[in-house]
Amino acid sequence: WLNELIGLGELAHAAILGARGVEVRPNAGGTSIGLAGQVVLAHFDAALRPRAFVKSATYHCLRVERTARGWRLVAFLDL
Repeated sequence: WLNELIGLGELAHAAILGARGVEVRPNAGGTSIGLAGQVVLAHFDAALRPRAFVKSATYHCLRVERTARGWRLVAFLDL
């Protein structure tokens, strides 16, 4: 699903700024997590060339953890 968000941003000529209304739903066994929410996009001029394009997310060292402020996801992106 991370790669779907990257593709959405590229198709919409937009940068992903964040998310809102995110619900984290661990399954009963605690072996997987479901997410639901809205992505916040900032559109940019399609004629401008970004310094780098995000190609994909890598799941190497992917972390989803609960903190005192809520949930945090850490992922690495390939450029």
